[in-house]
Amino acid sequence: MEILSSPQQPDLLTNHEVMTLLTSNLAPPKSKKKPVSKKNQPNTKSPPPSAFQTSALTYLTSLPPPLSPLSLLRTLSSPKYSLEKTEIIQLVNLLPDNLPLLNVVLPEVEERFEEGVGEEILEVVKIARGKEK
Repeated sequence: MEILSSPQQPDLLTNHEVMTLLTSNLAPPKSKKKPVSKKNQPNTKSPPPSAFQTSALTYLTSLPPPLSPLSLLRTLSSPKYSLEKTEIIQLVNLLPDNLPLLNVVLPEVEERFEEGVGEEILEVVKIARGKEK
């Protein structure tokens, strides 16, 4: 998902970040103030979730979550792999488990990387999914 912060460089979010953002927006605001009479109390109720929020949360909760998206991001961001930001986000979001799916996210894996790096990336992703050898 993209957050349009500037026309030149949109910010990219992982599925985990989108889900955190959506669930935090749906949570009722926490007030540390003393209770006020209902007559003088401002309307602090959050609006009901939109159809987009509901469908997005339904989709995101149906996906197998990575065990540690931050460690996966750090591992894939290493200079060893020399991946673009968009490729890293796609790897974290899609969590490919075989070479054909990896080729969808990272075009020309065999030409771009040394032999075995594609399998190594898949192993890193499998560990993040909780599917170790």
